[in-house]
Amino acid sequence: MAEKELTLSAHFKELRRVIMISVVAIGLATMLCFGLWREVLMQWIVAPIQGDGQGLIFIGVSEAFIAYFKISILAGLVLASPIVIWQLYSFILPALYKNERRLLLVVSFLGTILFLAGIAFGYILVLKPALKILLFQFSGQFVPQITANYYLDFVGRFLLPFGLIFEMPLLAWVLGKAGIVQAALLQKWRRYVVIIILFLAAILTPPDIVSQLMLALPMLVLYEVSIQVCKSMEKRAVHKK
Repeated sequence: MAEKELTLSAHFKELRRVIMISVVAIGLATMLCFGLWREVLMQWIVAPIQGDGQGLIFIGVSEAFIAYFKISILAGLVLASPIVIWQLYSFILPALYKNERRLLLVVSFLGTILFLAGIAFGYILVLKPALKILLFQFSGQFVPQITANYYLDFVGRFLLPFGLIFEMPLLAWVLGKAGIVQAALLQKWRRYVVIIILFLAAILTPPDIVSQLMLALPMLVLYEVSIQVCKSMEKRAVHKK
């Protein structure tokens, strides 16, 4: 019992060390981004809306500062992510078998690439057309006056779901490798998944039909890609036998 308590205490001490190093890394990265690159980061974020001649305003004394700070925190998380991920690995990997370690590394690497690809897809191909439609085609007689904080919240809510849905093929690969799902099952569920996708698009995006459709369509495509991923894995397993 004493040995178990000692082991548990050591695990908690190691976890506390991992959390402290991660928090410090994120804090330093955030300050670095705020001090050196806040203008560059803000220009990159507001480029889609400024390209149509629409500027941003702020109506609170601290709103501009908060907007820059939000961008800096996000960039700090990205900049410090290698350190955070390595700290998590150093805590988790010793408890895993060799094949489990390999799978975790592959899934983490592919998951990061797919998440960033989803964010890039949403930013490059979807965000600007969505803003143009929402601000100008549906504005009617209204003059758009967009505050900085509202715009940043909109962009965050708009882009994050794209990063998440691009993980769908990877999730299908992991579940298929574990024998939890098969291509035939995914095909059988297709009609129900369409309803779920439309529901998720409605709650994950800002409350407008344009954003919801622009998220739902890639989700449907990626679901079909996930089916093909499972089919490919099943064919490979048959050939190995």
